[in-house]
Amino acid sequence: MQLPIVKYGSIARLIEEDIVKDRRLIIPDRIIVVGVTSGSTGIPKIIPLTQRDINVRVEVMLAGIANLHRICGSSIIGKVLVGKMPICIYEKFRYKFCHISGLLELLFKHIVKGEDIKKLIGELEVEKVPKGRSEYYRLFEETYQASKNEDVKLIIGSAPYLVFFAWYLKRKHNVTPKEIWDIRVILATGVAYIHEHYKNLLLKLYGEQAEIVELYGATEALMAMQVDRKPYITPLYSKVFLEVKVGNRVKMLHEMEEGEIGRIIVTTPTLIRYDIGDIVECIEKGKYYKIHGRARRTTMIRLRVERGIKHIAEKIQMYL
Repeated sequence: MQLPIVKYGSIARLIEEDIVKDRRLIIPDRIIVVGVTSGSTGIPKIIPLTQRDINVRVEVMLAGIANLHRICGSSIIGKVLVGKMPICIYEKFRYKFCHISGLLELLFKHIVKGEDIKKLIGELEVEKVPKGRSEYYRLFEETYQASKNEDVKLIIGSAPYLVFFAWYLKRKHNVTPKEIWDIRVILATGVAYIHEHYKNLLLKLYGEQAEIVELYGATEALMAMQVDRKPYITPLYSKVFLEVKVGNRVKMLHEMEEGEIGRIIVTTPTLIRYDIGDIVECIEKGKYYKIHGRARRTTMIRLRVERGIKHIAEKIQMYL
């Protein structure tokens, strides 16, 4: 029997019971930490992570580092700067509830320094979530002071965060990141259309020598990243099981035909056939894909309008 595709709303209660009572209704293994989404693009979600899930994320990050080395060579060797945000935002039912960006920072420490991930999580203290401009400025200042004298080569963060961080440095210290560090790679994530909307501004702020590399992931899973200089992402098929719903049909992601658009379905050690809620377009079968944002009616309308305009422009060009 084929397992059904699920959305967060249909399993939220089961997840909560597993966290509160450890009933193993949907999470098969012992929970290590709980990921928390910000709710900026939908309802806030809590996603339990087990040791197996953490192991997969470590494997994905190692594959990502290998990809960065292939794209940029040894120039990426140096200090890694991760956009600082609160990691643990509250503790409840014996678990730390953490933002995924902070968990990625811990996983980097685990990989680079060999520190035990459970120990790192256990040592986390609850931090206040910034609510106003001054509180964000404090985080920016902490990041700057901790890294200003380091040989930073790689910077990681959501594209909007990196822009605002650079703006803060210019406003507060009258310097831009490119005047402080020799950034070789900007691993940008968090939003759609990074290359279209953020690339030129990031290069202006961080230096034209930098490579913009897109990473696609969420609290639920790390799924794909840019593997060469083409501005598209490639799924990490060997690490994550990915399907897609195109119209009323569900198939493997690598079976998408060029130009098809669908909803991503991911299976991880903690989530089975989970509709993550994002729209993906196949650019080149099996290899290149583009994320268009959340699976909303407005997203689909925009895509249809853009395709209509493109089709008309191609027709006009034929007769010129």
